[in-house]
Amino acid sequence: MVSEHRELAAQWGYAFSRNGCSNGGSTEHPMQELWFVLREEPTGQHYDPLSARLWLILGNNGLERRLLRHPWRGSETVTAGPGHVQLRDRFGRTVDAYTFGGQLKITPCADNTCCTLQSPAPIFDLRYSEQYSAAKILCERVEVLLARRKASWISEPAGFSRKLAETSPLDLYLSCLKELLETGSPPAMSTSSEENKYVMLLHSEVSQLASNGLWSEKVPEIAALV
Repeated sequence: MVSEHRELAAQWGYAFSRNGCSNGGSTEHPMQELWFVLREEPTGQHYDPLSARLWLILGNNGLERRLLRHPWRGSETVTAGPGHVQLRDRFGRTVDAYTFGGQLKITPCADNTCCTLQSPAPIFDLRYSEQYSAAKILCERVEVLLARRKASWISEPAGFSRKLAETSPLDLYLSCLKELLETGSPPAMSTSSEENKYVMLLHSEVSQLASNGLWSEKVPEIAALV
C-alpha cells in the first residue's frame, strides 16, 4: 500500500489517504496521510508542487513555519506541528490541507523530494472545499481555539510552543472537538446549511472516534494540554 500511495503521489504530485486506503470519497472527510512530491522541474503532466509550507517543531526553538523545496538537505524525519499545510506550484496554484501534527518523512532523490506526512489525527483535505464548508469552518474554529490558548501564554510565549510540541496530535484533536461541542452549536433548524453540515461533521467524527474506542468522558480540556 505504501508503494501504491507513493505511485499516486508521483503520478499526481500529491495524494491523501486514511487507514491505508487512498481517498476516493468526500474531500471534506479527514485523512491521516498526505504524500507529496516536490520538483524543481515540472513534469507538465499534472499538478507539480514546487514547495510546501507548514509548521515544524524544531527542538528548543518550538514551532516554526518552514518552506520545503527540492533539493532537501536537512533531516529526513521531522515533526510537524498543527496548522495549514500549503502546497504551491510555479503558477501560484495551491493545495491546502490542515493537520493537528505528525511525523514528516522526507526522501530526497536526484530529481525530486518525496514527502510523507503521517498523523494519528485527521489531516483535512481542503482542496475543493467551498469558502464556508464544514471542514473549513472546523479548521478555522480550531485556529481560534489555539489562538486563545496562545494568548493565555502572553507572558511566556515559548511555553505555549513547548506545550504544543509535547502534545500528541490525537489528544489535541480530541480536546479541540470536545471544546467545539461544548461551546455551542446552531439551533437544529438553523437556516445556515454550512453550520448544520459543520455540526454534522463534529458529531460524525465523535461517533467514529467512539466506535474506535478513542472517545470518552475523560477527553482532556484543551487548557489542560496547552
